[in-house]
Amino acid sequence: MDKGSLYEQQNLLKQELHSLRTQLKDWKDQKENAYQEKEALSQQIIKLIQEVKQLRGKRNILTDEVAEKKKTREELNKAVKEKVEGLKTFKEQHQDVLKRKEPHEREDSPDFLQRHMQQLEEKIETEVMSFEKEKKLMEQIKTLRKKYLALKEGSTVFKQLHETSKEIKKLKRDADTSHQDLQTKAKTSQEIHEQVMKKSREIEELKKKEEEKYVVFAEKKKKYYDLVVQVKSKSEELEAIEEKLGIEKQQKRKEEEKKEKEKIAHSAEEVHAKMKRGEKLTNEDLLILQASDEEE
Repeated sequence: MDKGSLYEQQNLLKQELHSLRTQLKDWKDQKENAYQEKEALSQQIIKLIQEVKQLRGKRNILTDEVAEKKKTREELNKAVKEKVEGLKTFKEQHQDVLKRKEPHEREDSPDFLQRHMQQLEEKIETEVMSFEKEKKLMEQIKTLRKKYLALKEGSTVFKQLHETSKEIKKLKRDADTSHQDLQTKAKTSQEIHEQVMKKSREIEELKKKEEEKYVVFAEKKKKYYDLVVQVKSKSEELEAIEEKLGIEKQQKRKEEEKKEKEKIAHSAEEVHAKMKRGEKLTNEDLLILQASDEEE
């Protein structure tokens, strides 16, 4: 290939490399932008996954608490049922006691009867009386004792009835409180579950977008490295041509130096001939001799 063709190819390669390097910079920027967009989505996904993990932890704790509250509520309801059955029994006993009493006796109290019996017993012990009167008082005490025992039984049943009613009311309050607490925790747990589902859907959508961005990034990355290969190839071609042009310049310079030496040597021979003929030397002749001496 002649020198003109090499110079022409050199210029063409320089233009191509300039264009390729401009494209390379542009595609590098596009590649980096695509990567940043993909990474931004990746960071959002990581953040949402952490949030979902925390929410699931809270939800699981609430779910366990709800299960425990349900167990407590069932136990309280069972206790209420048992107490109600016991209350029915006490009511029946109380009714039986009332049926065994005369209407006017229902107004008496065990304390009153007990005091009356003590008074009669003291009277027997402290007063002098006939056998018939003492016998009559003893019969009266016996009757009072029977009434006292009947009223005492009724009072005990009533007390049991009253205490059981109080226990039932408390158990029902506890059961209602437990139920309300259960409802609140169940509602909160459901709300958290809905947040988990919503964020999980967001994660799936972001993963799709992330995949799309990755495809775009991969395409731009491939295009960028294709250009890198082209730039490298063209640069190597240019270097080869410039190396060839460099060798030719060196050869031309050597040829010119050789011709210059031959010219000086020929001129020096002519000056030496003038000296032999005894002719006067000019300044130019002196410079030729000096140059000839330097070449030697």
